[in-house]
Amino acid sequence: MRFLLGGRVRLIALLAVAFAAVAALPAAAKVPGSNGRIVFARVVNPDTDDSITYTANPDGSNMQPLLPGFTSELPRWSPDGSEVAVGSTLGLDCCPYSAVIINPDTGSFRTLAMQDPNVGTFCQIWSPDAKRLACDGESDSDPSRNGIY
Repeated sequence: MRFLLGGRVRLIALLAVAFAAVAALPAAAKVPGSNGRIVFARVVNPDTDDSITYTANPDGSNMQPLLPGFTSELPRWSPDGSEVAVGSTLGLDCCPYSAVIINPDTGSFRTLAMQDPNVGTFCQIWSPDAKRLACDGESDSDPSRNGIY
């Protein structure tokens, strides 16, 4: 019993030293600069789960809609913080777009069309170099095509 207790104490001490070493390292933001704006979606209609995407200061002040006039969801900053990818139909009945890419500084946006009408692709996760997006692909007619694109 004494050996097990001593081993646990040593393990706890080792973990404490490792934690202190990691905590002493400088923190690095994913996007350069200090505490920039945050992006989030808020449900505005619980019956339909429609949401609107907003940006705000880190303290929650100065909340602004990112894509005024349209519902959108699942916002993600690009790695350099210059654009945001969201899912939105831009007011259409269904899903012609896999992603809407928005410049939050200007409000301009561009759309990425779905490549296959039989597979709905919803793309909001950026690659580290921002040249690609990871997509959740779903097919009602052929579930074997469901997956990551």
